[in-house]
Amino acid sequence: MKKLFFIFLIIIFTNNAYAYNWLLIYTTSKENGAIANGKTYVDTESIKKIDGYVYAWSMIDLDETSDNFSSGDFSVLSIKFYDQIQCDIGRVKRLNYSFYNGNYGTGRNITDAPKDPEWSYVAPGTIEETIKNFACKNYMDD
Repeated sequence: MKKLFFIFLIIIFTNNAYAYNWLLIYTTSKENGAIANGKTYVDTESIKKIDGYVYAWSMIDLDETSDNFSSGDFSVLSIKFYDQIQCDIGRVKRLNYSFYNGNYGTGRNITDAPKDPEWSYVAPGTIEETIKNFACKNYMDD
């Protein structure tokens, strides 16, 4: 039984450490007009350029839950996004996003992968622009 428990712990810790290298790229504050205090990260290991597009995972981690990020009994403390980015004209297609009730992408989650995601142009001065700019400057060719 102890051996089985030890193997279980190894799997959990190995799985959680896999392929994530979150780098803080942006901080928001209600004092500066944001709707919530939080931090934005990009997983630098996930940034890849494939067939002319850049792909990247990013995460917003909130300091506290807010009415803007709640639905019924589900209070969101972090959100992960997977984006396809067309760097040359500044547009993004959100391929996947997951909402978590714990910080740093932990806890219960609600995941959505839109069937036909649409391109949207990134507005200047937004978190999305910061993510796009970082990913476009730091991608690795696949």
